[in-house]
Amino acid sequence: MSMLPILPPEIWERVIDHLSQYPRALIRCGLVCRAWYARCRFHLVVTTNLVNVRAVYYFASLIVTRPDLRNRVKQIVIRGSVRGQTRPPIPHFETFALMLAKNLPSVGTLHIYDAEWCNFTIRPNVFVALETFTAITELRLLRVTFPSRTVLARLIYALRNLTTLACTALAFRVQNYHHTPSLFTRTHVRDIRLDGPSDATADLLACQMHIADSMEVFSAGWSYNAEDSPGEGALAPMLERAGPTLRRVNIRLRRSPGTPSISITSTHGIKGMCMCHKVRVALRLATEGLVIRNYQRIVDSESWVLHTAQGMLSVLLPPEVCLK
Repeated sequence: MSMLPILPPEIWERVIDHLSQYPRALIRCGLVCRAWYARCRFHLVVTTNLVNVRAVYYFASLIVTRPDLRNRVKQIVIRGSVRGQTRPPIPHFETFALMLAKNLPSVGTLHIYDAEWCNFTIRPNVFVALETFTAITELRLLRVTFPSRTVLARLIYALRNLTTLACTALAFRVQNYHHTPSLFTRTHVRDIRLDGPSDATADLLACQMHIADSMEVFSAGWSYNAEDSPGEGALAPMLERAGPTLRRVNIRLRRSPGTPSISITSTHGIKGMCMCHKVRVALRLATEGLVIRNYQRIVDSESWVLHTAQGMLSVLLPPEVCLK
């Protein structure tokens, strides 16, 4: 019986390297043999998904035994629910922060998805541990429930070098916000992205934390992960409290034809928008379940779409900024 031909290492290594952006394919390739597994793991740790405490312990032991992988880890994803239908507690987030503090020098992005932050599973000392993750510059929160606004504020302040904050469909058990000057310092957040129902989040960022004063980029409705767009209660405080550092505004809303346009009136925002170089407003027609007989009439440049866009920002834009 003849043996199967041996594939040269330089060929299968190149194939695995080519699949570096496809985690599912890498996982399957890693099941072939130990040599393939080692090569696949080298790429898989770039974006590490942690779904429970057991996964955190395994990942921490891997970092200890393979210190060469520490600088390979660029993104950490903390998940409460794998399928995104519920928001269970995430006790493994505290385990991650305490066990891996100062051990991941190259992590730039922290994701928290489909979870509920519970005080009885995540203790206050986690914020001290998060301060050691100085490489994290981007925080992405998707369908996360916080016990209060104060907890979200402490999370943002704990990441000292945070510059990008993306919040989608966040919720709060209570709306309390308690500002403690000894715990809270000035943030460096310059890029803010909101999607989904975001009235409470925008009120916290703009009116209570005053992050909107120094933002350079503001995006609303930026992803496809939310069913609803941010409403007037989210857009108004962010734009009205924008400071002179604001350079770009991207707004993409899901609106039904004929819906009244969003009205934003401000005296503070006019000064804030005077340095803005680019304003982009995209209106995605929410036509699910509707029968559109004359599509051209709906999207005509003189109809509802342009009127809605102009009604939102005309009062904020100086004459020299052109809205298209």
